[in-house]
Amino acid sequence: MVDHGDGALRRLKLPYHQGREVAVRTVALRPARSDRLRVIVLMEDCEEPADP
Repeated sequence: MVDHGDGALRRLKLPYHQGREVAVRTVALRPARSDRLRVIVLMEDCEEPADP
């Protein structure tokens, strides 16, 4: 079982993209001094073909 989705590809409909479906990849970051905190960043996946 994986406890985080680091590197996972997800497809979301986001208001910034006028409701179009966008492929994003999750990046999980953890501060070195704490194993209780995690920051998840969604980054647009540049490898997915762009919608015309």
